[in-house]
Amino acid sequence: MATMEAPASMPSEAREDSHNYVAPYRDAIFPLIIPAVDRIRQVLQADKRYRERSGGEIDNGLHLFVAGLSAEKLDFPLNHVNVSFGCVVVCMPGSVKPSLRMSVGWFRTFFQNHHAGFSVYESWLHCSQLTLAEAIQTVTEHLPVCETRMREALRRGTLPGRFTHWVHRITRRVPPASIGSLDRGRINRLPNVGTFARTYDPAP
Repeated sequence: MATMEAPASMPSEAREDSHNYVAPYRDAIFPLIIPAVDRIRQVLQADKRYRERSGGEIDNGLHLFVAGLSAEKLDFPLNHVNVSFGCVVVCMPGSVKPSLRMSVGWFRTFFQNHHAGFSVYESWLHCSQLTLAEAIQTVTEHLPVCETRMREALRRGTLPGRFTHWVHRITRRVPPASIGSLDRGRINRLPNVGTFARTYDPAP
């Protein structure tokens, strides 16, 4: 488990309140997520096309809790591409009910002056201001869906095509595919992994 330092700009009272609100959610949701993470990890260990990058729980001790797994695609025409599965619980200062997000997607993190990034979701669920009982019910009901869609993504081994992403937008209500680059800003477009680096990455 990784722990990040608290930003100095956040008042100590707000940090403590946010953590107190998130902690019960973490304690209840983490045991629900981890068995699915372990099952996905077994799939990854048997598939040499992937390398696990992170997995388990991240709690920054403030207002954010993450449980899930991320894996890098190795035999790919583009580097730094990960497929991720997990749950995020956030409670911002001043809020007494955290929001919850569960997702599966392909990501390349934007790294300024080094490479452009993108996000392509295969599954998406976002709920705001949930009680603890509602959060537990939401995770319990949606987790099998997320796990199935993660397995589908791993079997396919690449981003969904244009038609598949369009279907996911309609039937799964996922956000539009998004590209982020230094010189072009953010673009809602499905990335082409074969031409992405030379089109969007900064010149060496």
